[in-house]
Amino acid sequence: MSGEQERTDLNSRLMASKPRTSRAPRSSGAVRVKPVRITTDLGAAQHRALKDFCDQLAADAGLARVPGSEVVRVLLDQLHEDPELKQNVTDEIIRRGHPGKDL
Repeated sequence: MSGEQERTDLNSRLMASKPRTSRAPRSSGAVRVKPVRITTDLGAAQHRALKDFCDQLAADAGLARVPGSEVVRVLLDQLHEDPELKQNVTDEIIRRGHPGKDL
């Protein structure tokens, strides 16, 4: 068996042994159902500010707690819907020069 045939055979066996996952192409317009997890590192001051905001909001709204992740979700929704906020964020990222600089 030639080297090319061996590679083709190996690729065929690997493809056959891999579990197939169904992924919708990005351009299909398919709506993703499963949430996507993101992770970000915050500086100590940023984390404290987020925690303080969540604690104060919970107290003001009469809630047991407000998770920081919910604040981030609301901010992302507003970023998508508010052109002025979008421009402010864009300007700040450009001003900082690169992400995470202030950590």
